[in-house]
Amino acid sequence: MEFRILGTVEVATSSGVTIRIGGPKVRTLLAVLLLRANTSIRTDRLVDVIWDGHPPRSAMSTVHAYVSRLRSRLAAAGADGADRIVTDAQGYRIRVAPHELDAESFRQHVDRARAVRDEGAAAAAGEEFDAALRLWRGPALADISAGFVHPHAASLNEKRAEVMEERLAIALDTGQPELVAELRKMVLVYPTRERLTGLLMLALYRAGRPAEALRAFQAICRRFREELGMTPGRELQTLHQQILTDTVAPPKPAGVPLAADRNLPPDLVDFTGRTEQVHRLTKRLTDTGTATAVYSITGMAGVGKTALAIHVAHLVADRYPDGQLFLDLRAHRTDSGAIRPDAALETLLLMIGVPRQAVPDTLELRAALWRTQMAHRRAMVVLDDAASLAQIESLLPGNKDCVVLVTSRHQLSGLATTDTVPVEPLSLDGATHLFTTIVGRNREIPAEDEIRDTASLCSCVPLAVRAAADRFVSRPAWSVGDLNRWLADTWVVRSETVSRDVRTGSALAGSFHLLDEALRDLLVSLVAYPDSTFDVDSAAAWVGMPTEKTSRRLEALVDRSMLESPHYGTYRFNALVWAYAYGQAVAVRRTA
Repeated sequence: MEFRILGTVEVATSSGVTIRIGGPKVRTLLAVLLLRANTSIRTDRLVDVIWDGHPPRSAMSTVHAYVSRLRSRLAAAGADGADRIVTDAQGYRIRVAPHELDAESFRQHVDRARAVRDEGAAAAAGEEFDAALRLWRGPALADISAGFVHPHAASLNEKRAEVMEERLAIALDTGQPELVAELRKMVLVYPTRERLTGLLMLALYRAGRPAEALRAFQAICRRFREELGMTPGRELQTLHQQILTDTVAPPKPAGVPLAADRNLPPDLVDFTGRTEQVHRLTKRLTDTGTATAVYSITGMAGVGKTALAIHVAHLVADRYPDGQLFLDLRAHRTDSGAIRPDAALETLLLMIGVPRQAVPDTLELRAALWRTQMAHRRAMVVLDDAASLAQIESLLPGNKDCVVLVTSRHQLSGLATTDTVPVEPLSLDGATHLFTTIVGRNREIPAEDEIRDTASLCSCVPLAVRAAADRFVSRPAWSVGDLNRWLADTWVVRSETVSRDVRTGSALAGSFHLLDEALRDLLVSLVAYPDSTFDVDSAAAWVGMPTEKTSRRLEALVDRSMLESPHYGTYRFNALVWAYAYGQAVAVRRTA
């Protein structure tokens, strides 16, 4: 069954036949349920939305009648249609699989397009953007007038416009055929979108029409001045200046295939410590066996798992001449979320040269093609920031001559690893050396005692040490004592500092916000415990929870690298995790 809101609201059978839904109120009911797909909506809320806050006295019974009518229409669309709308204690909800709702399919195509574009596959990204835009049949929710729907429709229409811009930018940047006419039409529809005007200017310039490009700039300047009382942004003004001075960059060569089977990120020039882990991994990577070797590298956010994996991969790259592939699985990216296995497989297949049109549609077929393509290769695959076994299981090649390095903040239960290498914070000497190395490239190296204090305040976590060193370098008037006072002013300031720092804060935020609610609550509750170390009984008593349940949750937090367990049954915070959790506790109290 297909549910469509990218245009008028429609339902179609699996064979593509559109079914009649009913009058405006029934279509509004369906639209509201689809906007909150798989989530219950109270009946009184439906009444308020359908009648825009002015319901008749019979509204409650009328809603029930509308639901019954909608169920009967859906029953005509498929065998389970009558069961799609579920009644529960909270109200009504509609059951919809992600691939059945056009808005969700649109999002998935866009996510895939942006992922492969970021990997350098412009042609594949263009195809995904085209597939996303083909789902649109007009303005979103075009036949629904209810006020509740307006902001949702506006948001969807805005996303469509953004994707149109991104698709046209790819077409223009790769030197695809004449785009001026299409861009002129788009600028008429969206006269204040600066990026569209910039693309039109670029297309005109590259078509040998610089005077028209300059007139397009003058037109938007005039429009902004008369309608908004402002001038266009810096990016558009820079392009205008480049056209005036004939310094616009040429387009990228069209049709350049993605060649990413050697796409390891560069090794860190200041990689520090990890001697034991590096020796352990490089030695094991020389061994041969009867199955694909899988090595799991685990640890908390910012501890250096990715740096270790990349460092080792470079050291042994010559042993894997048929490819060294790197893929960020984005388990803890709060902006886009983890890459799904099917999208990850598509990216890997494109990396090794499989044409986009030859990539199968289903996860199973993509996994089979991936294993077939890797069957005769001696290659290394680095899967960074994995969320779970389910995310990576289908990404493992079946060839014993291949090796896989997986980094994760979780213990990947069920993964048959050749070896699991835990990564902990650096030693005090290692963290001090890292700080000295970074600072020494830019300014005089301070006294070692002060640097050791800095390393301790950063809990010897490499990401935090790097952030502190970068801040010190960017503050030439500061002494290390100033930096240390800034780091250790108070726990409250420190927790906010962790949250503000782009690298450390976002890394910890990703780990924290992917915990389920019960684990987050336990972590936040434990920050107020009066001792730095606690056992299960003490923690259970502190939070008022049964010992067995507390034990399970403490172990789950250890598995996710949010707590440390120095001895059996004993737990403690890493200081940076404590500081971040403390900040969350403060935020909760402020909003309570």
